[in-house]
Amino acid sequence: MTMKEEENRLRPPAAERLAADEECFDLPVLAEELREEDHSAVRGHRQMTIFKKGPVTMVLFAFDADSELKEHAANGIVTIQCVAGSLMVGTAQDEYELHAGQVVALAPKIRHNVKALKRSTMLLTVHRA
Repeated sequence: MTMKEEENRLRPPAAERLAADEECFDLPVLAEELREEDHSAVRGHRQMTIFKKGPVTMVLFAFDADSELKEHAANGIVTIQCVAGSLMVGTAQDEYELHAGQVVALAPKIRHNVKALKRSTMLLTVHRA
């Protein structure tokens, strides 16, 4: 990484951020830090991997109202937890409206999309198969 790239970095490199064997996360605080980063949201959201060890990855999303993640799938069990706000999670079989404190669990390779019904925070966890 060049000196210029290092100066323009929004957050510490992943190798540093994800190095600890133990972590305790304050999700609302991290979401506000995400929202305050000095760059525009991409398709109405910002995201940051907060934990990655072995088959488990945890990603925090800060959504603007009416933004969404297009349909996709993961090669692992997926949990989508609404930390704040309201989310609509759609699959081929159903739609789930989640509010703070609710979670949806999906088997591997289930295609799904997520829409923020209002400003929302989501914790996505993937347990790779």
